[in-house]
Amino acid sequence: MAHLQYFQDKLGYHFINSNLLDEAFIAAGAPVSRTDIEGPVQGNKRLALVGDAVLRLCVLDEWYPEGADTETGDNLVEDVGTNEKLKQIANEWKL
Repeated sequence: MAHLQYFQDKLGYHFINSNLLDEAFIAAGAPVSRTDIEGPVQGNKRLALVGDAVLRLCVLDEWYPEGADTETGDNLVEDVGTNEKLKQIANEWKL
């Protein structure tokens, strides 16, 4: 799976459990509607929940030492964590 290797190279991180990376790219319901896809019926929803929490933590970890107000922290999380912003990054990385 060359695309998974490319993705890991772009991240600068290589997964010990590559099954998690495979699962991350499975849309909800895909294993039911397509016979060529194996994985959990809920697709990547469980991982997405964890990923959202990690992304929020990373953003706030940068924000907190600055001493800025909570509104600024909330706005940073909203700006960085939107699907539109993540889509923009994916396009920049040619994913």
